[in-house]
Amino acid sequence: MDLRVTLVLLLSSCAVAASENVGTHESMLLQAHEVNTDSAVVAMLALNESDDSAWDWMCSGVMVSQNVLLTSQHCIDPKNSPVDCSTSTFLPPIDPRRIAVTSHPSIHSSDAEWTRGIAVMVPPGGNEVCGRDLALVVLDSELDVVPLSPRFDAVEAGETYSAVSFGPREGIERGTRARKDDLEIRCVGAECNSSDIDLREWIGEGFACKGDSGSPALDASSSVAGILSRGYSGECNDPMYAGVSHLGPWIEEIVHQTADLRGIELPWWANRHEHEPLQSCSLFRVQTTRSSWTALLVLASFLWRRIHGEKTKAVNS
Repeated sequence: MDLRVTLVLLLSSCAVAASENVGTHESMLLQAHEVNTDSAVVAMLALNESDDSAWDWMCSGVMVSQNVLLTSQHCIDPKNSPVDCSTSTFLPPIDPRRIAVTSHPSIHSSDAEWTRGIAVMVPPGGNEVCGRDLALVVLDSELDVVPLSPRFDAVEAGETYSAVSFGPREGIERGTRARKDDLEIRCVGAECNSSDIDLREWIGEGFACKGDSGSPALDASSSVAGILSRGYSGECNDPMYAGVSHLGPWIEEIVHQTADLRGIELPWWANRHEHEPLQSCSLFRVQTTRSSWTALLVLASFLWRRIHGEKTKAVNS
C-alpha cells in the first residue's frame, strides 16, 4: 500500500503514539493559529519497527536544506521523562528508514506526501542529553520548501520568538501545523538557576506537548534560535529549548556535504559564515560510533544508485 494512503488510514483510526520527553498533561494548552505557511516546519513520524504501516511517535522538525531536517535527538532516540542533566544519556539512533516526513500542514490530509530518512547524524562529542538534544536527518528526496537558517549567535533573555509545531493546541487537532507569536525567552543557561538546564539551553514561553518535540523557535529574522527539547515543569508549558548556535558550523558542514553528494544547490543561508571546518563532524572523516558508519553507508549507497540512475526500491511496494 502507498505510504501516504497507509498513514492517512492509520491516523484516521486514532492510533496511540508512544510517550516522548515532553509534557504529558494537556490541561494547559495554549491558543495558537493554524498556518498553511511555514512549510519548512515539518511533521516527522517514527514508523513501527516491525510494521511500517503503523507509527510509534510523532515529532516536529525544521528543514535547514531541501533534504536535511533539524530536530531533537530524542526524536530519533526517544528517552523517558524525567531528564537528569547529570546522568541522562542517549542510546544509538533508530534506523533512519523508520522516519517519515511531510511538509503538509496536516498529517491527517490525504494530500500529504511523505518521504523517508536515509541517514541520521548526531552532534560530535559525548552522548549526554542536556545541551545536545539535536539531530540531523537526511531525507531520500528534496522537499519543495524554502529552508530556514540556524542561528549562529547566542540568544539573550528578553528576546521574542515564534513557536511553530504539530503538537495539540486549544481547538486544533494534534498533527496540524500551528503557530504562536510574541513569545519571550525567559532565561538562558545559568540565568535559569537550575541544575536541570544546560548552559547551551534556554527556557521560553508557549507549549511543550506531545508532537512539539523537535520544533523550532523562530527569532525576529525567522532564523532557528532553538529546538524544543522538553517541558521544564513536566506539563505542556515552560518549554526548554536546545540552543543551536554552538552547533551552527556542524549543521552547515553536513548541509554542504549532502548538497555536494546529491548535486543540489546549497540553501540560501549557507556559505555566509566564516569558520574552521569541523573535520570531526565530516560525513567522510572521523566517525566515532557504529551507528554513524551505518548511516553513512546507507547514505552513500543510496546516493550512488541515484547518481547512476538505478531504480531504488519503492516505499511500501
